[in-house]
Amino acid sequence: MSVKLIALDLDGTLLNNEKSVSRGNREAIRWAAQQGVNVAFATGRSMGIIPPDAFSIPDVRYMITSNGAVISDRLRGVIACEYIPADTVDMLVNVLKGGSEMIEVFVSGMSHTQRSYNEEIMEAVRKGQDPYFYYYYRVSEDDIFDFMTKNRQVIEMIIVNFQRGEDPRMKLESLSRIDSVPGICTTTSLPYNIEIVSAAAGKGNALVRLAEQLGIEREQVVSMGDSLNDMTMPEVSGICVAMGNARDEVKERADMITASNVDDGVAGAIYRILEEDSKEGNR
Repeated sequence: MSVKLIALDLDGTLLNNEKSVSRGNREAIRWAAQQGVNVAFATGRSMGIIPPDAFSIPDVRYMITSNGAVISDRLRGVIACEYIPADTVDMLVNVLKGGSEMIEVFVSGMSHTQRSYNEEIMEAVRKGQDPYFYYYYRVSEDDIFDFMTKNRQVIEMIIVNFQRGEDPRMKLESLSRIDSVPGICTTTSLPYNIEIVSAAAGKGNALVRLAEQLGIEREQVVSMGDSLNDMTMPEVSGICVAMGNARDEVKERADMITASNVDDGVAGAIYRILEEDSKEGNR
């Protein structure tokens, strides 16, 4: 096997708990690129809320964003999209309307939320939450469901957010209602949200599309992640790496477990895999 593509999740994987990229991880990515390996982000974040510290890494050319709904190339821009089908958006509006959850709608890499939730968003930032995720790249809408209807053909992802500490049965009830809608895939990266994308999206499907565009075989792909929205990548990767801080379900499907996101686990896995690759005469 000669590794040609490494796909990195961001939160809980490449990013540390301060939402920045360590020097060790940066150096490992650069070294991998110097070996001729393509490095890509594979994140649930939309393009607009990738932290600048990660976005500025010059050795990462490709980005799978919004849980696989969009694939971008720094040189060519967006190269593939899988929007939620328009008729499915209409059904989701009917299912979600009247609920108490905060709805986020992602269009063109930006997060759109109901204006009435602005104070709650600011409170999250004041409590230390990532400002790029929670504030800077959000657009306030007077009526989020009206916005969904008007943009029904270009929605990348919808996230349903619950209050932290809320009765978990509420999430299960909402998930049951949402999963009754055809044409979607649901996942989660946090215990208090439900992430909705097209059934044709997902990180795994996007990784397949990117590899095909680059002429790379499944066995030449390495993926790294920590959460449930990374669970579609193992089946399309030659090597799947779980972070030391990953959920147990992710670790169970991994070929390798590395150190945590605060201990340069990405760097450790990159060096180990590519050095073994070199010993086998593949580099």
